[in-house]
Amino acid sequence: MHVSNKSLAFKILCSLAKPGGYIIYGDRNAAGGIQEMLQRFAIFNLGGTSESEIVKIAEALFSDDIDRSQQSVPRTREAIIYDRWVIQQQDDPSVSEVLAMFAEHGVSYISSWPKIEYAGRGLSTHTDPNDGNSLSIGSAIAESLWMLMQCGEDEKVNLQAFSNFDGFTRQLANTAAVLRNLQLNKQPCYDDIKYHISRLRDEAETAISGKSPFLIRAIVFLTEVVDFLDRVNRQDDLSSLRNAIDGYKHLFKGFSGVRHIDYIGYKHK
Repeated sequence: MHVSNKSLAFKILCSLAKPGGYIIYGDRNAAGGIQEMLQRFAIFNLGGTSESEIVKIAEALFSDDIDRSQQSVPRTREAIIYDRWVIQQQDDPSVSEVLAMFAEHGVSYISSWPKIEYAGRGLSTHTDPNDGNSLSIGSAIAESLWMLMQCGEDEKVNLQAFSNFDGFTRQLANTAAVLRNLQLNKQPCYDDIKYHISRLRDEAETAISGKSPFLIRAIVFLTEVVDFLDRVNRQDDLSSLRNAIDGYKHLFKGFSGVRHIDYIGYKHK
């Protein structure tokens, strides 16, 4: 996740596996990491230009997320902050990009965790792991959930209510691309991020029919993101910004998105 040439790194990984062997590839996810990129945007724009300032702002605003991460994988708080916000290179791929890398190097997708074949969709062409193209298209449904993920709630969300999913998934990809690999000297402006978040909220309202749980959750989440961006842009003090974060229903709660995905692939003989 921190290398500058992901394609080359994956090529080297594949070269180390014997034909007929398996590859386990772990990486972040662009849509699932949107909340982390928003955290980076806030930290950098509120004065996090040095490691000490990044640590100070991260602890003031996102201590709950650091606590959760420390409990799940024991390591120092400094290591977590360094891994998430101090290191500048953080280029998170989409599921489609990972599957394309697999295909380019003769590796067949076998499975993943979390599952990119979202079980709630039932049996369809978009859940067939033997059909790479359909699986890639269908994976956008899982990525939609990963953006919002809190604490294992995906099993409660019915995404069958989508009626015009293409527009939503395209805008989700565009939004993730704007925030992708956000760095101190390479970050989008406030207006660009707010535009894409607002467009994603509009597409969510268009894409999902009825009052599905996902619609309600997505609209609230994206409204909270806009509020958060406005506060960062106004340069609110850390205390008032933390109070706002504590009052959000979905943003920066629980897992704060699904950031890491493990894939298993088979290297053909």
